[in-house]
Amino acid sequence: MGGKDAGWKTGAPSNALRLLTGRCGVKLSKELKMIRLFPKTYSLVILLVILLAVTALAVDDPVDLLPRDHEVGSWVKDGPEGVYFGFSLDRILDDNVRRVVEDYGLASLLSQYYILDSDHIEIRIYEMTSPEQAYGLYSVFADIEPKPEDTGISIQEKDITKTRTVPQEMYVVSETEVYLLGDNFFVWIFAYQPGHPIDLMMFANKIQNKFNSAGGNISGMKPLEREDKIFGSERLIGGYNALGLYLQVGNFDPFLLGQEGVRCLQADYRLKSGKLFRQLVISYPDEEVSKQAYSAFTKWTEDFNYLKRVNYADTIGSVVAKSEDGRYIAGFRDGVYLRVFYSFESLDEVKTILASYMRRA
Repeated sequence: MGGKDAGWKTGAPSNALRLLTGRCGVKLSKELKMIRLFPKTYSLVILLVILLAVTALAVDDPVDLLPRDHEVGSWVKDGPEGVYFGFSLDRILDDNVRRVVEDYGLASLLSQYYILDSDHIEIRIYEMTSPEQAYGLYSVFADIEPKPEDTGISIQEKDITKTRTVPQEMYVVSETEVYLLGDNFFVWIFAYQPGHPIDLMMFANKIQNKFNSAGGNISGMKPLEREDKIFGSERLIGGYNALGLYLQVGNFDPFLLGQEGVRCLQADYRLKSGKLFRQLVISYPDEEVSKQAYSAFTKWTEDFNYLKRVNYADTIGSVVAKSEDGRYIAGFRDGVYLRVFYSFESLDEVKTILASYMRRA
């Protein structure tokens, strides 16, 4: 693991620093000269300046999120922070994890170690291109849970027997691990030695208090909504690599996630029997692209040797296949959407869900 081999500091001044130096001071001095002439206007100017100041003070440099030395007990920084992006990510992330992270539009990754006696806590701040992408990575990490010592990536079982719901702002994975979400940041805090759960939460609270806005909002969730959906199971699948955490897709791109303007959402649902299944809703720029995606999905079920097509009388307008492990996957095109359902144990379950969804489409 190359995490402790620090990268380089950005050194970029934040908006708050620009606010407190130079231009803002000039504007204020000019407005102060006009107090006597325009008292009401001056009040409005002061209000505007305050609003601008609050906006500018929002965190836009991940370094500003880091707690200072002794801000959490006697913990102090152990060396400078490392900032990684592009090829330098290989120094801190396993290749499989890096590919998943990059699916979500990573701008940079900051790593900082803290030390107390001989114990270490690491904070990793993933700066994403948007709050939605930050939520996407946050929610998927709740499933894959990559650890620093891993040589690979641990993946949730494909045949889901339980669902994992994710709180919208903070997810306490264990007494040694916490995930945070805010603004366009996903933050991962990890204690390398047990015995510091209170300190871990204090680190988390210090960072969370610096966020300008809470995360957890994904736009365009309506296509996922049904009464049997499990709240908190929503995932934003960032691309082909993230999809591979949930489905064995081989060397195929069955839903054309690599094309521009394609968006993939996922959620867990409960059958009347109590068993679980998952739905992927992939949206496309127009119906022509969704038709191409449906053809690619169909071809995948025919050519991927892990799957075998299943045909029955009611499959018109839909595709059904069975995997080598005995699970079923099915899908159909719904306008600009492709709806895909998987992790069924029986063909009867598939028929019931397809009939229900296609009737509503």
